[in-house]
Amino acid sequence: MDRHAVINLNGNFKDSGFGFSSFKQATSLNIKGEFLYITENQVEIRVSGSPEAIDAFNQWCLGFIHTIDGTMLAVNKHEKTFTKFIISNQI
Repeated sequence: MDRHAVINLNGNFKDSGFGFSSFKQATSLNIKGEFLYITENQVEIRVSGSPEAIDAFNQWCLGFIHTIDGTMLAVNKHEKTFTKFIISNQI
């Protein structure tokens, strides 16, 4: 059964390639969801996938060279149903 979570990260993401790297990592883990830049220094990633994949993705995000810190919050479901991983906006 899929798990759903929201990952909020702070870091120096502008021109870092983090969005595309996140897309590649999520796709490799079979995670569906949405990547949103809130500001140049904040991102929100809504994810759905296996618990193991979500945990691995969160650890990868926290270990990214430009990430300062972050949190992950489990949610019952997202307001949207995701069929793939998308990057919704750019900075």
